[in-house]
Amino acid sequence: WAVGASSTYPNTGLQIRNNVIGDNTAAGNIGSRGIIISYTATSEAQSAILSGNEIVGVGDPGTTGYAVSIAGIEIGTACFGTKIYNNNVHDVKQPSTGGWGSYGFLFSGATSCDSMRFYNNFVRAITASNYTTASISAYTNYGVYLSAGSTFGDFSNNTIVMNVANPTGATAN
Repeated sequence: WAVGASSTYPNTGLQIRNNVIGDNTAAGNIGSRGIIISYTATSEAQSAILSGNEIVGVGDPGTTGYAVSIAGIEIGTACFGTKIYNNNVHDVKQPSTGGWGSYGFLFSGATSCDSMRFYNNFVRAITASNYTTASISAYTNYGVYLSAGSTFGDFSNNTIVMNVANPTGATAN
């Protein structure tokens, strides 16, 4: 959890690199987020770096789930110029049948999120409940989900593999 106080007092120069967070067991469960950053920069000179991290086992390894959407990595507001590369996010599980999303990467920032670079990331095995038949809904599983006004300078060379069936729910996605 690396969140600055505000756009006026950002958490500048943030670097989260080469970590393994979680281990995909009930004992190693890391909750609803592997990494979350917000209010890191309002200019390129202050931008954050998320690189070389492995995020595994976010969410509920059982069958109940959380009453909240979950994400391997969330990028919040005021993260101008953030560089996100060479990360491996997998086994993000949200089995709740109550209608919550499950995201490898969640971009939720609405302002000051321009010029981000998102490249060479690997995302796989992101599951949620089959809650809705809607083709676009926040309440299902996504490798990458943009819920707000993020603008990328570069979004390239990422691998997103959604090859694990959703384990719960009665609706066909």
